[in-house]
Amino acid sequence: MGLAKFRLRVLASITVTVLFAAAAPAEDRKSRVFDARFDQVWTAGVEVAREAFPRAAFPNRQGTLRFRTGPFRGQGFEVTLLDLGGGKTRVELELRKRHSRHAWRDGNRYLTLLGEKLAAGQR
Repeated sequence: MGLAKFRLRVLASITVTVLFAAAAPAEDRKSRVFDARFDQVWTAGVEVAREAFPRAAFPNRQGTLRFRTGPFRGQGFEVTLLDLGGGKTRVELELRKRHSRHAWRDGNRYLTLLGEKLAAGQR
């Protein structure tokens, strides 16, 4: 009976591990659609990154930017903007490096600040 319980526990542990591993990638990406043109969202996104995250990097191709956050700048984010047409733009935020269980705090902060900047610009 002891061996059967041990096997059951091992199987349960493996199952839980597989379930968590399968769910983990969903936590590395967030997206939000804004009711604003691509160029408006891009300009506001760059401004927010420069103001709130001083070590932001802006690759040459328009539509993608990267920034690092955290106490030692260990959390890396990549932001991709997609023009959906009709005055709508999707912002996809991907966590590239995770060094803290609170990494998404800065990602959420970025999306919030971006929304606030866009709303202020529409007034």
